[in-house]
Amino acid sequence: MNASELVVDNEIVLASLQESDAEVLWQLIRENRQYLDRYLAWVADVNDVSSTAMFIRQRVAVPGLLSAWYKVYVSGQLCGIFGAKSIVDGRAELGCFIAENSQGKGIINRCLIYFSDVLIRDFGVQEVEWRCLPENISSIRVAERFGATLHATEMCEVAGSSKVQALSVYRKALV
Repeated sequence: MNASELVVDNEIVLASLQESDAEVLWQLIRENRQYLDRYLAWVADVNDVSSTAMFIRQRVAVPGLLSAWYKVYVSGQLCGIFGAKSIVDGRAELGCFIAENSQGKGIINRCLIYFSDVLIRDFGVQEVEWRCLPENISSIRVAERFGATLHATEMCEVAGSSKVQALSVYRKALV
């Protein structure tokens, strides 16, 4: 996916995530560390600009993996990242994180609706998948509001580490 900017609506813009975004992303993660750490295992491994650059590389520059990651801007303010972790055999696994002060505003729901059309049109995606910790009620609500249903609970490796965690897998057919 090569679109460098996607305009979701009059408030939300998705801008392609690049390794050069490490400093600005590190600032957002640092400001939201305590909140993000409750639900995202990778937060413990992101401790500075260098490890943030590694975090980005592990998502946007994986050889042989089609993925699409974007910075989420609301009214010009960076508030998180959103994207497809992978697109394989007609299924896209989606993921995100949003700053605590941006929660509860429907940002990710709007991104999901817009991005689903892009995935169908440009990549022939037929189904999306959303993985989250079973206790991450906010993410579960996002998935369910989008129309996804619980498919399974799986033991999954945390990207870029040897850590394993149980994740609830929600799926929704797009076509």
